[in-house]
Amino acid sequence: MQWLTGRAGGTPPPVKVPPGKPLLLIGFNEAARKWEVNPDAAALLARVPGPLCTLSVCGRARQGKSFLLNTLLGRLTGQELPEGFKVSPTQHSCTRGLWMWSVPIPMKDADGKPCNLLLVDCEGIDAVDQGAQHSAQIFSLAVLLSSVFVYNSLGAIDAVALERLAMVCELAKRIKDRSAAAGRGGAPGGQSDFSPAFVWLLRDFQLTLAAGGGGQRPLTPAAYLEEVLGDVRAAGGADEANRNQMRATIKAVFPDRDAFTLLRPMLKEEDLHRLDTIPYTKLRPEFQKGMEDLMALLRGKAHPLVYAGNMVSGRVYAQLAGAYVDSINSGAVPQLVTAWQGIARAECQKSFDAALAVFEAAFKPEGCGDEEELYDAFTAALSAAVRGFKDSAMGDAALLGEYEERLRKVGEERFTAVRTRLRATSERAADEMLAAEAGKLRAMMGAPGANLDAIEAELRRFLADYDSRVQGAHKYRKASEFLVNTCVVGIKDLFTRVLAEREAAQKRTAAAEAQVQQLRAEAGRTAEAESRAAGSQRELAALRQQLANAEGQLAARTAELGEVRAELGRASARAAEAQSRERQLQAEGASARAEASRLQAALGGAQRAEAEVTQLRSQLTAARAAEAEARNASEAARRAVQAAEARAAQLQSQLSAAQAAGQEVASLRAQLAETQAAADDARLAVSRTAGERNEERAVANRNLREVTELQAQLLREREKHDEAKEELRGAQSRVQELERQLAAAPTPSGAAAAAPATTPATAGRAGRGGRARGGSAAPASAQRTAGASDGRPNKRRRQDDESGGGAEPMDIEGTAAAATPATTRTHRTPQRTPPRTGPAATPASPSTGGPGGTPVVAPGDLSAALAGLPADVGSMSIAALKAWVVDHRLEDEEFVQLAARRTSKKSDFVAYVKRRAGLP
Repeated sequence: MQWLTGRAGGTPPPVKVPPGKPLLLIGFNEAARKWEVNPDAAALLARVPGPLCTLSVCGRARQGKSFLLNTLLGRLTGQELPEGFKVSPTQHSCTRGLWMWSVPIPMKDADGKPCNLLLVDCEGIDAVDQGAQHSAQIFSLAVLLSSVFVYNSLGAIDAVALERLAMVCELAKRIKDRSAAAGRGGAPGGQSDFSPAFVWLLRDFQLTLAAGGGGQRPLTPAAYLEEVLGDVRAAGGADEANRNQMRATIKAVFPDRDAFTLLRPMLKEEDLHRLDTIPYTKLRPEFQKGMEDLMALLRGKAHPLVYAGNMVSGRVYAQLAGAYVDSINSGAVPQLVTAWQGIARAECQKSFDAALAVFEAAFKPEGCGDEEELYDAFTAALSAAVRGFKDSAMGDAALLGEYEERLRKVGEERFTAVRTRLRATSERAADEMLAAEAGKLRAMMGAPGANLDAIEAELRRFLADYDSRVQGAHKYRKASEFLVNTCVVGIKDLFTRVLAEREAAQKRTAAAEAQVQQLRAEAGRTAEAESRAAGSQRELAALRQQLANAEGQLAARTAELGEVRAELGRASARAAEAQSRERQLQAEGASARAEASRLQAALGGAQRAEAEVTQLRSQLTAARAAEAEARNASEAARRAVQAAEARAAQLQSQLSAAQAAGQEVASLRAQLAETQAAADDARLAVSRTAGERNEERAVANRNLREVTELQAQLLREREKHDEAKEELRGAQSRVQELERQLAAAPTPSGAAAAAPATTPATAGRAGRGGRARGGSAAPASAQRTAGASDGRPNKRRRQDDESGGGAEPMDIEGTAAAATPATTRTHRTPQRTPPRTGPAATPASPSTGGPGGTPVVAPGDLSAALAGLPADVGSMSIAALKAWVVDHRLEDEEFVQLAARRTSKKSDFVAYVKRRAGLP
């Protein structure tokens, strides 16, 4: 918002500001006899942001300085009669020290940039109750703390006024000279160091300004001032030099200077005594016009207070005032360079504290996952803090560099502490992750039917997660320990369990083969029973055919009986003859009854045949005898039928015995029905026998399928066993590769010691005193190195070696190392060979040749096993003894129990190997 506008621009709208009051800025403590900065004013100024423009009015006492400031305050805030600085109509001065208006007024400077205007009223100089030193100190403080300095005086400029002004300017001149010697300069567009814009205000000026020399050319107030400050030519000598020196002092202190004349505000004397009660609009129009022009002039000279190239804020302004006051109280001339250095250091400290707060707010290590992200966050936060420090700090390059270095050092210390804490947290998280995963992998490897593919997939998943979440130098070391202590040991246990399962599978296979032999024998017996049953079916079919023929014959006989009945009708006439022969027929009837009894006996034989056929279901061994009896019964029935046919023929020829013959035919039908029922029972028995035979055949087929499945399962278990050994070799090679990488990796301090020639795995085996699988002993130096890395005395290691499998599970690591010696020596990562299928895909073991180039040994080949056994079996380590048994596939239940028992000793394994090898 514009302020101090002239007539051409019109009167701008007033600035709405909160109510204010006069506030003592610098006062003189009469009791302590020293100047003091008011703490309330300093606290208020600390809240005023920069840039800051200060307008100070100074001059002789009782010449209207406070009224002038009140008029300016009313014009700026739109108040007709503001309650501003204190005004008194008496001869006593009412202003002691330097006073400021408590509310800075927002404005725009001569360049149109916003700033805050601070009005300062100064105690009058040359008062009757103050000395020359006091006046000089008031004047110097006003000059040093102003960006626009108005020197208020009455009437024209005379020699006495010049001498008075020059005297009080001498102190400021010396301050300026010292600052110029220190090489301090101002900023473009701002106040040059501590030289304010100077306006000599001539109050109650009634004269007409005109050029000298008798002419009437008018002069401007500025030209009038320059004319007065020009060099004079007097009689010469010391007086001329002093007068010119006085003028030079004024011009040196105020290089930007001007003058302005102002008429009386009122003409009547009584009105002049009560100016503080008269509104601005009631003042003389000429005075109002002069105030308009004065505000325009001041507007053109208004620039922010700048020192050493830095805009001064309210806080810095209060600190500068305190520094000047301290210099005056100490009796020394205020050296602006020294005071500025103290202020600059204080401002640098505040900027340092603010920048440190910015760093603490921006540096958030909680969201950083690794050290790289932490370092990026640290550099970003430090850059923001340094940038904020440079934007707000003031001072020379050395001072700024000193505080910037302190800021960077504090930031780096904070970063180091956070990084140490992050590393500790990461290491703790790594331990927790590895412990949890170790339990999970042990559970997977210890579960029945453990799947190596699933275990490998889980391990790869965990290692990928571990690699992304864990950071720090401990990362790969802990991963290597995890692989050795969890995976390798778990694979050893898994391999031991696989051997036990293979032994159990072999036992199940033997039992299944025995069962197959038994089923095959039962199948032979079943086939024999089926053959007998087929013969019985054929015989029954023939019997059915015979019965059908008998039925046909019976039908023919029935027709003949009809004819017999007709014949009987014709023979009724011969009844008498029949009666005569009745007795004979009765006798023949008795004979027929006896024949019927015999037929019933034959039917009983048929029933026995049925029983014999039924007996075939429970006793397959007696089937043939039952079938023979059935054939006999059928033959008896056939003979009975033939006898019946013969008897029917006989009855046909004997017409007199028609009735008896009819009874005999009925009896024969009954006999045939019974025979047919017996045949049906025989067929049912044969059907049941065939069903039982089918059931036995199904059972035999199921048993054969189970045997086939057991054989296939055995083959798969053998293939899995071979694949497990291949996986074991690959796992150990990967472990050795990780150990090699760890040995070659630099230590965090950058000064790692030389790594030992052996890997941790080989050093561990050498430290236990075990012999290499190839049969060559490790060098003594390697054994000493391994012993040192093992961390146990040699005596303890020998005890552990003698204690056997109780100290450690089966040394699958040693087996794998012997199987691939080239891989162990060169630390090359083995290529995984896909599993082979089919009966001919026998997996290669460390002793069965194949890809490794060693001789092929069949499972359980004792002769080949003896060839790989040294003469002194007792010189072999426990790992070598176990490897000899496993590589030649000589494991049995005793070996599995011996390897699983934690109390087993080396002597137990030596005795077992000798017993298996047939050695004494």
